[in-house]
Amino acid sequence: MGRKKWLAALLMALLGVVLLPAAVLAASPADIDDNIGVAIIYNPEFTGSGTQEDPYYAELLYRSSSRDRVTIETVNPQATVNGVQGRITVPLSYGINDIRFTVTAADGSRTVWYHLVWERGKLNRNEDLKAGDLWSAPASDTDGRILGLDPTEHYDYRAAGSQEWIHISGVSEITGLAAGTYEVRYGESAIYQASGTQPCKVTVGNASETMEIRNQLPDTVSVSKTRAASGERVDFKIRLDEDAWVQDVTVKNIFAPPEGWGSETTFVIYSDGYSEENGVRYYNAYIIVSATYSENRYIELQEVDTAVISANEYHTVSIQAPAGVNVKIEPADADDVLDRDGTTVYRSGSSVTITVTYDQSQGTALFQGFKVYDASGNVAAESADGAPVTITVTDDLTVRDIVIEKVFADFTAMEAQLARLEEMDLTCYTDDSRVVVEDKLRTVNAMYTCTMKDQELVDTYTAELKAAIDGLIPKAGDFTQIDDLLDRIPEDLTPYTQESVAALREAEAAARQAIEEGWNRLRQDEIDARAQRLKEALDGLKEEDTSPAETPEAPDTGDDALVSGLALLALAAAGCVILTRSRRKE
Repeated sequence: MGRKKWLAALLMALLGVVLLPAAVLAASPADIDDNIGVAIIYNPEFTGSGTQEDPYYAELLYRSSSRDRVTIETVNPQATVNGVQGRITVPLSYGINDIRFTVTAADGSRTVWYHLVWERGKLNRNEDLKAGDLWSAPASDTDGRILGLDPTEHYDYRAAGSQEWIHISGVSEITGLAAGTYEVRYGESAIYQASGTQPCKVTVGNASETMEIRNQLPDTVSVSKTRAASGERVDFKIRLDEDAWVQDVTVKNIFAPPEGWGSETTFVIYSDGYSEENGVRYYNAYIIVSATYSENRYIELQEVDTAVISANEYHTVSIQAPAGVNVKIEPADADDVLDRDGTTVYRSGSSVTITVTYDQSQGTALFQGFKVYDASGNVAAESADGAPVTITVTDDLTVRDIVIEKVFADFTAMEAQLARLEEMDLTCYTDDSRVVVEDKLRTVNAMYTCTMKDQELVDTYTAELKAAIDGLIPKAGDFTQIDDLLDRIPEDLTPYTQESVAALREAEAAARQAIEEGWNRLRQDEIDARAQRLKEALDGLKEEDTSPAETPEAPDTGDDALVSGLALLALAAAGCVILTRSRRKE
């Protein structure tokens, strides 16, 4: 009977496990330290109560412009953020980002609302407007214009001396201007901040104050205007021979008053490159009239210096160098060097000295050497120790394979801390302490790029990593199995043998010791082993043998003896009955 009761109890226990909700099996309470917390870079401080009307609120202002997204991760990895388990990634645009999301606990018992305002700093301009980028059309009244704007850009402009900038975008010119001097800069856009350096100054001249443009080279040069006001652009086109390339153009601003004294200044030439029309090559350029108006002033195109550069007679020396490397090419004779549409070329057979330098004072890297290759990919010259090399130019050359050996920081202490983590299972620690370590681990790869000059940064990181590891708090042990087994121990153990009860009591004491001493998750294997031992002791309970003793069998004397014995017993019984009746009568 006792065995039937034990089997029924076991069946009910198994049925109970089958009927448990899936969520209970997926995440026990011991694994849930913070069901609705989130981990975000920079650790913002949230206010609010977490309701939809009063969400947890935080601001992160003027953060890195290079960060284009932010990861929001739940402290409890089994919780969901916006319906996605564990984490979401939110793209960041430049300027203000209004981020709203919800977090639902792993067991679905609670949902909270978050509101994060993240301002991503806009990029600084790597370039500014400069002289020659913009020019003007003169004003008769307030019809002056500034030309040369890019319709895809944003600009700010103001009259010189004014403090207020006027913002414009999507236009190729600024209109409605009176004669005068204006300042123009790149304005703030969706990506960039307004340029903060010296703005470009543009003069809008008076339409009634124009100066004569004199062309002293009428056979080879055509000029777009014969008169121009201050700030105007004057284009000119120079006709060239087949292999001729412009080396220099001279345009003079000449002041020649009637009194006989005067002055000359040279204009800056802005190139528009080369073109070909009807088989004739041209060099295109322009000037911006920067001279102040005077009736005794004129502008004169005086001289054009050209050179014939045959492809077979001149060669290039190109450079492929990593950042921070400076390559200098010095010809033995300056006359052997020409400009071909902005590219420096060297006369075939001339000699050049190539010097490569690298700033090694920071302790970040050491310069080892470089090679010079010809157009066929063969090594034409090599510096094994970084010293300059002199080479005769007979082909197009390329300076490359510049060897810069980085001097990295000492990572020994950092790697010792990383080695500690190799022996750890981070899932055994509370989520609050675990995410601190995981946050540090995200920057390990960045640390490995640090050089000797960044040793202090590596040391600081190592100390923070060690503190995070030392601060790991083990989770409480999971005693669910032991608790279930303790509930199965019968209240009355008297029906069982002393040996099996003693084994059960010993296993029970060991299991209760783990609970009473509060063993943590790092000893989970020991906890599970004691649970298994208790289970085996429960399964090993044996009932005492309480069945009646069996009657001894009579000696086997054969069938006749059995019949005789039975007859004698019957006669004796009959005699006892007669005797009893006789006594009753008496």
